[in-house]
Amino acid sequence: MRIGRITPNNFCAKYISSQKAEIMDFAANTYKPCEVSFLLLDKDNPKDLTALRPKKEEWEIKDGYVDRIINSAECIFAKRPYSDKARVYIISSQSGNFENLDESKILGLAAVRERVFDMYLNYIQVDPNNHIYNKVGSAMLDGLKGEYDCISLMSKAGVEGFYEANDFYKGSVYEGQYCWKRLK
Repeated sequence: MRIGRITPNNFCAKYISSQKAEIMDFAANTYKPCEVSFLLLDKDNPKDLTALRPKKEEWEIKDGYVDRIINSAECIFAKRPYSDKARVYIISSQSGNFENLDESKILGLAAVRERVFDMYLNYIQVDPNNHIYNKVGSAMLDGLKGEYDCISLMSKAGVEGFYEANDFYKGSVYEGQYCWKRLK
């Protein structure tokens, strides 16, 4: 069991919305619906990066993206060229007091880049050590759908079904390209 570390007064992520996920009901040996928080990293508070850095070691898996997501966050805070269009989103089981983040409650991360006509999902990763929450990736996508009218991405082989189950459709230009567009 991981012990959460409270990072006092250093996390100022913006709460955006509550999203639906599932939590394990151990007594019934099944998942039941629950709410998780969808947050936007504060690009003007470099201490937010401090709260994310431990995930780089905790979540590292073969072919994982957490290191790339953290690198995206580092570029945002360093104000590198084009970083003004980059965003890092978080799914957390924490339901309030976000200025005192319990980093063990971070369930998922996503790095995105806003473009003229859409948002490009660079990377998404959920906590590979989490065995309590389910549908965290879908909660992240639902949160992003609430923020953007059009989302595009390139899917890694083997996870296409995840995007299709979340209402993304295959693009027509590149192999592995997926898109989602809000119906007006």
